[in-house]
Order: sequence, then structure tokens, then C-alpha cells
Amino acid sequence: MALVVQQVNRAGAVISTQKFPGHRIVLGRALDCDVILQDPHIEPHHLVIEQDPVTDRLSATDLSSLNGSWRIEQNRRGVLGHKKTKLTANSPFFSGQVFELGRSHVRICSESHTVAPAIPLSRWEALGHRLSHWWVYGTLVILLIALQVWDSYLSNPERKKLSQFLLSALYPVLGAVVFAGIWAFIGKNIRHDTKFSTHLSTALAALLAVAVFEFIAPYWVYHFGVWNWQGGSVTLFTAATVFALGYMTLSFATHLVGLMRVGVAAVVPMVLLIPMLLEILGQPEFNSSPPYDRSMVEPAMQFRKATDVAEFIEASEKLYQQVSDQSDQSIGE
Repeated sequence: MALVVQQVNRAGAVISTQKFPGHRIVLGRALDCDVILQDPHIEPHHLVIEQDPVTDRLSATDLSSLNGSWRIEQNRRGVLGHKKTKLTANSPFFSGQVFELGRSHVRICSESHTVAPAIPLSRWEALGHRLSHWWVYGTLVILLIALQVWDSYLSNPERKKLSQFLLSALYPVLGAVVFAGIWAFIGKNIRHDTKFSTHLSTALAALLAVAVFEFIAPYWVYHFGVWNWQGGSVTLFTAATVFALGYMTLSFATHLVGLMRVGVAAVVPMVLLIPMLLEILGQPEFNSSPPYDRSMVEPAMQFRKATDVAEFIEASEKLYQQVSDQSDQSIGE
């Protein structure tokens, strides 16, 4: 028989695994220990693990350490809980138990410990691999910056140099880098896999999708005369994109599945939709249609037939006459 010692992090992910023949091992900082742990809060000889050669019964004994040895409760998925029990002499335990020594965590198993079967690779693993290439997030960065600069120029044509908008265009990219760094840290602690490049590509793709939609919104609103739909459609598209981003990010960085993943991913989109819902519930008595707006569509992007002055005056007179007739009819009633 042999004993297996796994050093794990606080999320239960395995950092290192060692196998020792025999029925007794000593853990501590001393160089003559079987398992040497680099933790200043651990005694030179801290804990002894023994296995009965006849019954295979496992027991642990704390060697009068300063900070003690603790047995940590864990769920069926191996995630460590907050409840812990201090060890005494010859404390029995089952294979797979996690102990806290100082600030370190170790899992003790017998060599006959049952190991979970392999998990099939999901479509998210393949997608994450495709998104992790440098040319993917590099292309997305270039497209996002170019679109942001061009949109800023069209909104402020009085500025002559596009470089004046470059700094503001870099802010979304920096935001994507911070987002990827946070979720890479979370993934490192939960799944023992950072996937920084994957998170970065996903965040940049979401930002680019929202930027493209906001860029083209004034054009289809102008040409199809649906001014009242612009704000709501942009908000709905942004919320849907944030939900997709959150769902994919949770798939890459956590173990959440099913409705739990959907519920967590829907939290931020629901917050984004609250102002729109409040606006719908509190509609003002007067709505301008089309709304008062200083934005214009540049002539190069206007494919709707232009109206000459005579046609415009005639249409205006008909409109005023129609409004006047409606007012007279209302007064008569």
C-alpha cells in the first residue's frame, strides 16, 4: 500500500501530487520530513499520517504544533467549506480528506482511492481555444479602436486630427484588459486555468458588437423613421450582449451549469434594463415624434431621395392644415 499527498489551494484545485510507499509519512518544514511544506506557520515536524496495514484505516496525529492541524469539511465536488475540526491524537479520517496546516491545505488519499471518470470536452473548450490566439484579439483591438475614432470624428467634425480621439478610443480596450485580468484570476482559483487571452477576446468582441450597433443605429432610425425605437433597441442589444458575455465568461472560468449559470449571467443585463423599464412605466404626457435631436446623417450616408424646397413647403402646408382641421374638430366636439 501507499499514501498519496496532494497540496491544494483554497478552492480545492490540486497544485501538486506526491506518492509515498509505506504506511507512515511525516509532514512539516524539516528536511527529514516525507512531505516538506514551505509555510512559516508550519512546525518542522507538524503532522503524522498512518495507515493500518491490515484494515487500511487512516489516522492523523498532530505533533503538538503551535497553530494546530485542522480537518476541513468539503462538499461532493471537492470545494472546501468554512467548517473545520481540530485534530487530536490518532484522529481517524477517510481517504480524500483535506487538512489545514498553518496556511496550507493538503489532501491525503490511499492509493486505492476512487478517482472520478474523465469529463468530456465541451464546446466551450474548443471555442476558448479558438479565441485564445493573438491574432484574434489583435484584430478586435484594431477594429474597435478604428470604429471608436471614426465615430468620434463624425460626432465632432470640427476636430481636424483623428489622433485627438485615439486616447478616448483606448479606454474600452483598457476596460477589456481589466475585465480579462479579473476573470483570469477567478478562473485560476476555481478551475486552475487562467484563459486570459480567451476572456480578452470575448470582452473585445462584445465591445465591438455594441459599438457597431450604436454606430449604425442613427442610420436605420433616420431612414425608416423609427426614432422612438433607437434608445430601447440599443439598450436591449447591449443587455443581450452583456448576457452572452457573462454566460461565456462563466463557462470558461467557473463550474456553474444550467439555470445557475443563466441566473448569474442575467444579473447585470437586468440592471441595465431597469432604467428602460422605469421610462416605459412613467411615460410623459408629451412625446416628440420625431424627437428633438441635434444629430445629422452625413450626405454620403443618405440613400433616401432628397426633397426639394417646393415639395417640402407643400408637405409642410398639408401638415399644418391637417393639424388645424383636427384642432377645429376637437373644439367642435
